Amino acid sequence: MPSTIARSVWKLLLFRGILAVLFGLLAIFLPSVTFATIILWLGAWLSISGLLMIIAAFQNRNNDSNWWFGLIAGIVSLLLGIYTFMRPNVTAAAVIIYLALMAIVVGIAEIVFAIRVRKVIQGEGWLIAGGAVSVLFGVLLLSNPIGGGVTLTLLLGFYALILGIFLLMLAFRIRKYGIRG
Repeated sequence: MPSTIARSVWKLLLFRGILAVLFGLLAIFLPSVTFATIILWLGAWLSISGLLMIIAAFQNRNNDSNWWFGLIAGIVSLLLGIYTFMRPNVTAAAVIIYLALMAIVVGIAEIVFAIRVRKVIQGEGWLIAGGAVSVLFGVLLLSNPIGGGVTLTLLLGFYALILGIFLLMLAFRIRKYGIRG
């Protein structure tokens, strides 16, 4: 079962990693871009990433008894992305809080997934590390939700870049080495 899951998600992990790296670089190198524009980019990232997590969950529903956890994380991400487009002028504090919660949910989902497939793939440590970075990022944001837009943009950029690199490393590792056994 987990080997089927691993084979089916490497391309989705690759795409999520590319999106995260691109978003991260944009946020790091263009922090003066208006916060509203960054929020719209964030909405696109959350929406697409959520949709990909939903697709992965449904692809693996027959092979993974906990497929619903990825589905829930994907739905939360997609809904937050849609909300971002509908209400682009939400306060910075609200954005920080929902980003923090999303990072924590996604991080936990990635750690759970890595633990479930650790016996059949190589490189699960990358996903565990990415999940831990997500959870840490979420906790740090919750600890100081009054930060400025540029600071949030830079933090978000570094978070997305690191997460993207971890996702890319895992995707390539799964593709290269495939399944243990």
